[in-house]
Amino acid sequence: KLGEEEYFVLLTNIELLPQEHAGLLTIFETEKQALNKKAEGFIWDGAKIFNLFLQYPILFLWINDGFSTAQVQDYKIVFSKSLKADPFEPSSLSNFFISREEDLTKLNDFISSEENIMVVSGEAGIGKTRLVIEFFKQTVDVLEQWMPLVLMNKSIDFDKLRKAFSSNYNYVVLIDDAHNYKPEIISDLNALVENLPNKIKLILTSRTIGASDALSLLKESLNISFINLNELSRKDTELIFKHYLENTELKYYTNELVMTSFGKPILIVAMLNAIFKGEPIHKIKEQNFLKLYVNRYFKT
Repeated sequence: KLGEEEYFVLLTNIELLPQEHAGLLTIFETEKQALNKKAEGFIWDGAKIFNLFLQYPILFLWINDGFSTAQVQDYKIVFSKSLKADPFEPSSLSNFFISREEDLTKLNDFISSEENIMVVSGEAGIGKTRLVIEFFKQTVDVLEQWMPLVLMNKSIDFDKLRKAFSSNYNYVVLIDDAHNYKPEIISDLNALVENLPNKIKLILTSRTIGASDALSLLKESLNISFINLNELSRKDTELIFKHYLENTELKYYTNELVMTSFGKPILIVAMLNAIFKGEPIHKIKEQNFLKLYVNRYFKT
């Protein structure tokens, strides 16, 4: 049933004649007007689908293993809930993003470089994954011939990946929490992308470099780039609080909130959540309250 969709695609494995193709589109347009809908109609017949599979071999992987269960997936599927979440939910990727311009520039430069691997490191809650997702949204989504993906499994079928990535298309693959991967997995992934004709870029997030055997090995043996994320500057932290509190009486407490947050994104989000749930400022500023609240907040 046609709803409020922008596009309607009819799929068939039969190769249609031109007059059959035109006839089906005419029927669709007639029905669309009768229902007062605005969707644009397309027909993908056997020939069209065959050409798509040739052009995008990754479709074989997704059709066979599932769009939301395959070992590599579109980041919008993987993070769909977080991208739509309220700004102050623990896993939200929809809240106000500020600063990190230098780090975004490094990621932009990485795309056009000869390097295969970029490691984004920093303590838990500092914004590693958020930085990469913002890079996907701002840059990779608008680049022609590039697709942002997320590696989902630690047990990797390299033959399937090789076939999926073997095309004229280029891919940026996020490996989140890469410190949990075995060293040989990361090394084998690097070897895989080095032997493909198209560009495959791997972005790894990790809490620490030294504590990870996989990343320590990479650091010693491969030519890779690093971004180390630190706390936000006082100015940027202030801008975040002002963004959400500007039209409230709480804006007069901005300076105290900035000092209490230490510029840590994980604390800033939790504090704003507490504020909008009605917790008084004097309570939020208490060390024990903040510690207990943050622990409880990020466990839910």
